[in-house]
Amino acid sequence: MPGAEEGPGRRLRGILRAPAVVLCLLLVSAVGRADGSGEVSGLVVDESGGAIAHARVILDTAERESVAETLTAADGSFLFAAPPRGVVAVRVAASQFAPVRLALEDSSPHRGLRLVLAVAPRSESVRVTARAGYEAAASTRVATRTDTPLLETPMAVQDVPRAVIDDRQQRTSLEAAMGVSGVQPDTYEFYDQFLIRGFDSGYGVTFRNGLQLRGINEAVNMAFVDRVEVVKGPASMLYGRVEPGGFVNIVTRLPQATAAYSIEQQVGSFGLYRTTLDATGPVGRSDRLSYRATGDLDLASSWVDNAHRQNIAVSGGLTWRPSARFDAGVQVEYYDYATTWLDASIPVIGNRPADLPRNFSIIYPESWSTYPYTVNRALVSGQASLALGGSWRLSSRFHYVHSNEDQQGVYADGFDGTLAFTAVRFTHTAPDWLRTTWGVNLDLTGRFATGPLSHTLLVGGDWARFTDDTPGSTGDLADTQPLDIFHPVYVSYAETLASLAAQDATNVIYRDYSDDGGVYVQDQVGLDRWRVLIGGRFDRARDAYPDVYGSRDAECYPHCTAEPLKTYSADTAFSPRAGLLFKASPEVSIYGSYSRSFGSANGRDADGHQIDPQIGRQFEAGVKTSTRGGRITASLTAFQLTKSNIPEYDPLTYFPHIVGEARSRGVELDVAGQITSHLSMIAAFTYDDVIITKDSVSGTEGNRMSGAAPAVASLWARYEGSFRGRAGWSAGAGVYYSDERQGDDQNTWQLPSFVRFDAMLAYRRAVGPWKLSVQVNAHNLFDRTYFDHGGYGFAAYGAPRTLIAAVRLAR
Repeated sequence: MPGAEEGPGRRLRGILRAPAVVLCLLLVSAVGRADGSGEVSGLVVDESGGAIAHARVILDTAERESVAETLTAADGSFLFAAPPRGVVAVRVAASQFAPVRLALEDSSPHRGLRLVLAVAPRSESVRVTARAGYEAAASTRVATRTDTPLLETPMAVQDVPRAVIDDRQQRTSLEAAMGVSGVQPDTYEFYDQFLIRGFDSGYGVTFRNGLQLRGINEAVNMAFVDRVEVVKGPASMLYGRVEPGGFVNIVTRLPQATAAYSIEQQVGSFGLYRTTLDATGPVGRSDRLSYRATGDLDLASSWVDNAHRQNIAVSGGLTWRPSARFDAGVQVEYYDYATTWLDASIPVIGNRPADLPRNFSIIYPESWSTYPYTVNRALVSGQASLALGGSWRLSSRFHYVHSNEDQQGVYADGFDGTLAFTAVRFTHTAPDWLRTTWGVNLDLTGRFATGPLSHTLLVGGDWARFTDDTPGSTGDLADTQPLDIFHPVYVSYAETLASLAAQDATNVIYRDYSDDGGVYVQDQVGLDRWRVLIGGRFDRARDAYPDVYGSRDAECYPHCTAEPLKTYSADTAFSPRAGLLFKASPEVSIYGSYSRSFGSANGRDADGHQIDPQIGRQFEAGVKTSTRGGRITASLTAFQLTKSNIPEYDPLTYFPHIVGEARSRGVELDVAGQITSHLSMIAAFTYDDVIITKDSVSGTEGNRMSGAAPAVASLWARYEGSFRGRAGWSAGAGVYYSDERQGDDQNTWQLPSFVRFDAMLAYRRAVGPWKLSVQVNAHNLFDRTYFDHGGYGFAAYGAPRTLIAAVRLAR
């Protein structure tokens, strides 16, 4: 319909102009800064003469302002072909080494400089890697599994630093990731799930320190998080079976050799009471062994009736660094969570969610008093890295997750389309729904040269196993009273629920497991200002499912066993990736890339035939810039991503059939960093046209994919006043805009567009050796009524105005 396209189009032009102008100014500034006098080049080595790769080399003015930055190559070399004017010194910083600053003589050029770094005391090496304000990390491992400068990475990757998480008092990884372009809430939010470039990220799929977690509710407590990274586009070449839109990787806080302690108390709307403790430092007098211990207590109700949470999480970790050549660490996390099984509650009437109060709930009170959703989850993870000599390094990570869950709840079902829910559903997968996850990877990286070409070679492999053993069952109760959505009365069915729970105890509703393994090779080649990335991976994945789903209407109930498991022939796939990047200046890069992904297994159809797995293909091009010595980064990306072999599930048999193909085509802009000494910001804009291009079954070809808004924009800025008298104020404000979203692939109902504003005010001062901060945040400052997400005929309201006050004491 032409009219429907013109409305969003007009809004998009207005939204797009401002970020486009900002990026153009940054690019002009970056290129303009390169018009300096004379070359600055040289080598960075350790005390034995060995090259130090990926050290930060920074050019300073007389006012000690950083005006240009680069990273050393594999042979320790660096080059500023046309440095900015006014440079008087070169400064070098590298992990585990003491920083060095060398004054430059008046004459230029400055070729053949040799900067020797000494191994630093452990406390000093920690300070070298610290990030100021909202500036992005100078390099990334998650995109390439090697320490690659962001300006030399031919793909879209963004991160949200801890400073932003703290300033916004964000409780979940989704809240943090939504500050990155291309990331939106999924249609279903109970698990950690995201829409990235218009496509679902998978069944509760989140990565933790580069290894996949699946089917997890709140994969990592935010008290344990250092930063949240978003890799966009197909990433199967390094990570195996993942969805083509990309994934979210949570990087956890590690033990530090410098002692630090903090305690924070939060209170807020809807009964929020949250206490967080964190301590880190050396074990004993040696700085070779360090620890970290964190605890978090999180209690709250909700603006939705009958919804509560009572969560406890603790973590502990040790890191051992006996030398600069070897380090190893282990982390343990434990979660004791209780909540109500809540997602979307507002039914759809016509083409919009029903006009109901925000507190309306389909949850019955027994969901908290008698049948709460409980999680007892333990995680053990570890990592080790060994320098083999020369520029070769062997590294490995592993994790094991053991989760016992009682996924249960009582909630209304069977909406009649106008007035009432006609049934009550009781899901009772208890006791002890057991989920386990194993994951391990091994990487060998080396840096060498062949003639004029520099190489960073990666050879590696990984393996993961996921299992589900699900006792209990699910189904509607017999002889229940309708729940009027406009005048709800929650009738108690205590005796019926108790009887069904007893029968469920002898039943198993479902089991499954999957094994995923792969090997990969990647080479990053450099020649002058050109960078080429090429790699490929071979995967083999196997899945097993039962033939019978043990719901209460199954013939075997209440004695279903979900056995035997039927193992299907392995899916195999080759996933390539290639990228070409040109460094137009030390602060600007232009790139293009192609990648192919190996996605979710589609299982088997109703006739028992195996269905081909989902496949993604993407072409991407972009420009990146990093100015003010890395303090400000920006990227503009255009992409076309196609996902094929998309299944649709029969609501009666639960078996899938192939629907067809969808295409995501868009533009993304991200800007982040320390704009001035007082002002920091993180901003994102997305335009993404996600269309179903093939559908031979449901007739949705040409429709928009559900859940993905064509246009999304966000901005958060913090102004921090100067410290005077060891005290100071800071203030922050942000805005989030989402265009209209389709509620289903048939495009029969929609979630309206909305704008939401947030704000923050904080005061901090020194109290002896401690730093005291007091902070108040207002989420949805103007109390706008909007829908956060929705799907399957239901929608979920976003939170009303929410106030959170926090007091933090740290040293």
